[in-house]
Amino acid sequence: MDPELEPDEEGALEDASVATSRTGRRLVADVVGAFERDSNTKRTDARMTARSTYIHLEVFDPLYPLTVDILGGNLARPRGVVYMLPGGASNFRSSFMTPPADNLAHYFRRHGYLVVGISPREDAVPRDAPDLSFMKGWDMAQHRADVRAVVERVQGVVQLPYELLGHSYGAATALDYAGAYPGEAQRVFALDIYSIDPVADRGAMRNARYTHQAYVDLMRDGVLADTSYADFPELARQGLLRTRDGGAQRQYDYEGYTSKQMLLFGMIYSSYLPGVHTPLTGLPGDWPMAQSTVAGDEGWEFRPSDDERTFARTSMATLALASQALGGGLVSMAFARDYWSVVAQSEGAHLLRWSSIVGPVVWVNSELGYAGQTHGADLIRAGGNTQVEVQVVEDYGHADMLWSRTAREDVWSRLLPP
Repeated sequence: MDPELEPDEEGALEDASVATSRTGRRLVADVVGAFERDSNTKRTDARMTARSTYIHLEVFDPLYPLTVDILGGNLARPRGVVYMLPGGASNFRSSFMTPPADNLAHYFRRHGYLVVGISPREDAVPRDAPDLSFMKGWDMAQHRADVRAVVERVQGVVQLPYELLGHSYGAATALDYAGAYPGEAQRVFALDIYSIDPVADRGAMRNARYTHQAYVDLMRDGVLADTSYADFPELARQGLLRTRDGGAQRQYDYEGYTSKQMLLFGMIYSSYLPGVHTPLTGLPGDWPMAQSTVAGDEGWEFRPSDDERTFARTSMATLALASQALGGGLVSMAFARDYWSVVAQSEGAHLLRWSSIVGPVVWVNSELGYAGQTHGADLIRAGGNTQVEVQVVEDYGHADMLWSRTAREDVWSRLLPP
């Protein structure tokens, strides 16, 4: 479905008296103007259609900037702002504007929101940068401060209520922000993030503490970025290629598997793959995940001759588009260390103020992603917040929450106000 051809669910306000008011199009222009008064702001993309206006900015730092994406509807006055925060190694365009025909950003735009995406600084850092020492301080506090700087700039212009939506590590940033600035955001959406109950799952908590210590050790040894996600774009590209005679893609040495088969395995059985901390802990790289980044067939063995399998919910083409939109594919080691310190409840580490999060919280996990690991929701409730809703979407993987063909009905519809 083309988001530009679909009628706005809230109705386009097209009469002449409204056309000169602060429509989404006007607000996009006003927000861009507020950023461009800063000499460090660079406009790198702009698209206008009959229904929407979209601007892509690089802000604050000319070398490794934050990227800010602003999307508004041309005909209707927004009822609020939603700030969208992508997960680790990702960015707004990959997470929330893919696929182009039907994505979460346009879904919120059609329902009356000005959409502002905030991609972390590490998305602008090339994987092969010779010196990453500047990333040492890019911890959770820095990510929260970056979001704050963007929110203050935008809210100073639009003066509308706002909400926070994050996926994966972006959900951790959204929750961290909400705890630091209680009562500012009208609602917080946390999509597929893990938070382990130390009493109900003592084994997982022990593993969390091993993992946190591994990140501490890696940083002590000078490893400041997790590069384990950075090969994904090339693997996704190779997974869609065919040879001239229509045969399989290039073979890997590992028992003759093709690129597509390796991609399928890595996305469907993500929890078993090694990660940057695996050599130190002996644990799988993404062990908190129940199974998958993307849902697919279970229990079958790969064979070199079997090249026709695909994913259950997210198309290979969408996966390739998402990978092409990525930047450096790096995750700040300091951010990962800090969030693992929150999960492991380590002393003297980053403090996430769960009990300070007030107002509605919608925490939606995927069954094959981080499933029922939602202990943070209980901590928010323990602080007196009675407006916390937890849901688990069946038969969905971690990234299916964003890219599935059926995400609109199964996931996104849960995020709109009643």
